[in-house]
Order: sequence, then structure tokens, then C-alpha cells
Amino acid sequence: MNKNYLIIVFIIFFNEFFAQKIDTIIWRKTYKLEWADFKSKEPLLNNFPIAESHIDFSIDIIQITRNTMQISIYPVFHKDKSFKDNFEILYFDSMSVKNARKNILEHERLHFDIAELVCRRIRKKIIDSLKEFDCNDIQNFRYKWYTYAENMSNKIQKKYDKEVYLDKTNKQNEWNIWVEEELLKMELYSKQTIIMKCL
Repeated sequence: MNKNYLIIVFIIFFNEFFAQKIDTIIWRKTYKLEWADFKSKEPLLNNFPIAESHIDFSIDIIQITRNTMQISIYPVFHKDKSFKDNFEILYFDSMSVKNARKNILEHERLHFDIAELVCRRIRKKIIDSLKEFDCNDIQNFRYKWYTYAENMSNKIQKKYDKEVYLDKTNKQNEWNIWVEEELLKMELYSKQTIIMKCL
């Protein structure tokens, strides 16, 4: 194979890999989402959203020894699929555009924190329910727990949006406190990776 061809292939692979990395954010305690992270020009889910966070879950499984697997479970924020509207043209009830931006960003940040809470609950459930891992059944394992995470997340996220958007009391603050407390309860499961022995 031509050396120049090898270099071109490597550059293309590197660029695609790097592009994927810079378009996503893996949840971490030290980073809070900023409006600059919302890069989509069109909403994906709603017809008229003010903002929309596109978050899903990654389950990576790597064999580290012949009888040991490393399972990584974490939430991923997709910049290129997350949308924010032009706040300057929106009308807010007795609320300045600056305050609206702040409040809505706080709301979107908590969506990401809720996704992390779901991951911690999933990690706990896997550790509690599985003493060993069937290393020949990786696809089914990944599908099962990804589906479980999606279902749990959708249930909590929908309840969060419904209560905050439809209730005129300070539900956002209540949710902020609840999620923070739940994350602390699950601090033992904050590490993204789980080491499992094969059956």
C-alpha cells in the first residue's frame, strides 16, 4: 500500500474521530453546559422549543483480560443536535432576556445531571444484580441496559419538564435540590467504569 495513501487514510480517520469528540460532551462534575454548547440550528423533537438538549447514553464494553471485562456507562450531550432559540425575539412574563437565558440554561443543565443520576442508578443495579458477566453475550447486555437507561431517563425527564413548565411555583429549585441530593446518595457509583468477571 502506498505510504501517501496510508497518511491520507490516517488523517481522514483522525479528523472524523476528533470531530466526533468535539461535538459531544461526557458528563463530569466539574463542567456545566454553556449556551455555546448548543450548536443545532433546528430543533429535533419539538415544534417550538426555547431550548432542547440532545442527551443519550453510551455503554462501552472492553475485555481487559481473558476473564475480565470493563463496562463503562455514561451520559453524552450532543452539541450538534442541541438547540437554542434566539432569545431576543421571545417574550417572557416579567422576565428580562438575561434572566430568561440564565433560568433556561439552568433547566437544561439539570437534564444532563438527571442523565448522570440515571447512569449511577444503572451502575448500582448492575453491580447489585450481577456477580459475573456473560462475556459471550455483550450485544444483548448492551441493548438491555441501554433500553433500561432510556426508559428510566424518559420517565424522569418528562416528569421534570411537566412539573417545571406547567406549575407556577418554584419547581425548578425543588428539582435542583432533589437531583443534587440523589446524586450524593449515589456518589459511590459515580465512577463510570465497572469491572466484571466473566462467567
